[in-house]
Amino acid sequence: MDTYLKASGGSIASSPAAVFSIRNLNSGLILFATINITLLPLAGAPLMGRVFNQQNQSSVFQSLYERPGGMIGPIFIQRNPPGVMLERAAAWYTSWAWNMSTEPMGDQRNWILDRKTLSERGNFSANAVRLQQEISCTGWRARPKKWKNGILTFNTRMNNSENGRSERDQHSTAIKVRNEDKLAVWADDYVFESPTKTRATLVFAAINGSVVGGDTTTMEEFGKQITSIACQITIEFVDDILTVGIAPDAARAQLGSVAQLRNSRGLNELALWFAISPVGNGASVFGTMPMYDAPWGEIPLRFTSTNEGLNKGWEVEKIRHFISVSIGATALRTSTSPDVNPVTMRSSAHTLKLDPNRPLLLLVLPVLILINAAFLVLWNARLYRQTKIPCYQQAKLSEILTFSQSNDLREAAESAWRSKGEKNELDSLGVRYWCDEGDWALHTVNARSKGQKKSRRQSLAGYELVNRNL
Repeated sequence: MDTYLKASGGSIASSPAAVFSIRNLNSGLILFATINITLLPLAGAPLMGRVFNQQNQSSVFQSLYERPGGMIGPIFIQRNPPGVMLERAAAWYTSWAWNMSTEPMGDQRNWILDRKTLSERGNFSANAVRLQQEISCTGWRARPKKWKNGILTFNTRMNNSENGRSERDQHSTAIKVRNEDKLAVWADDYVFESPTKTRATLVFAAINGSVVGGDTTTMEEFGKQITSIACQITIEFVDDILTVGIAPDAARAQLGSVAQLRNSRGLNELALWFAISPVGNGASVFGTMPMYDAPWGEIPLRFTSTNEGLNKGWEVEKIRHFISVSIGATALRTSTSPDVNPVTMRSSAHTLKLDPNRPLLLLVLPVLILINAAFLVLWNARLYRQTKIPCYQQAKLSEILTFSQSNDLREAAESAWRSKGEKNELDSLGVRYWCDEGDWALHTVNARSKGQKKSRRQSLAGYELVNRNL
């Protein structure tokens, strides 16, 4: 310790500089152990920060999910003015188009699931219903059969008795479109290919606008042109397995099945709603078919007679994306009408939490300090044994007076008292403890008495007695 204090001056900052004062192995080991004991507590603060720093860790959760059960009750009927529209799906679509919200789980939009709820559940695997889609678009020449009071009328093939509908549920043979510089959309034809599969043909017509790859019809009588394409959209319900991220285990929750889907007329009628989603999610103004503005963002804006936009630069790929997002909005609308029997699902997500293994790091510093302290004690004890360093203790006045009453020491004191004014020999008198006739006392170094026992280290009242000079 004296070596450390002398080298560092008692300053923690000077402790590393004390290393340069090492002269041998013993002092080096003692100095290093002392420096470690001094500096190790300074590492406590960063170590505590490391232990209590929260980490992003994957955790497994169990939660309840309400399976979709309501679906869409009415059947789709295209008339003038349009009948039932998908207002709830349109609300979702509008919020995405105006960037008021972000579409949840956009990569899974072709699943009939409550994606808004599941987007907060993390990673999971589940059985559910997938919308198997096929979208193909080609140029199509739109020829209005009539134009009157700013309204264009187009014929359709929707009124088809082969689809098994009664006369009351049949579609109008013609539809009406406003003469606005927007993108109009309507259904031209549909076919029920199987009990769970429907194919519909939608027309996208840019009034006085352009569609890349579309066919153009020029109407000189009112000085405008129509460029349009027709897209065949096939929707089929299939049971499939959805995996989001890395699922926590192999167990899959049953979040839906084709057998659970319901519609008043059959699943092919339900599939028709998905196929005509751009029509059902639009807004009818003055009883005409829905129209859309060119997109500000990724998808077109619903035209409500109040918003203005561009009607140029429509591309087939953008229209295909528009169809896909619109179908996704319809799927989200149908999945938010829950069934009566919720299911339990397991999922995993990253959450901020403490690492349970890190608290063990709190033992590192105390253990290292104790190891260095134990080494310091054992090494010092070893040095004391090897060097045979005597233990000194200051004698009290009573002890000095008592043990200085030996004959030879009294004679030396009397001689010094008689020689006043001369050099005092007591200043250079060497003394030691002797055992004279069984009693311990201070004697001069040259004294000899009968029965003297000379010893450099003898016990006297608990003290180590050694040669010393008064």
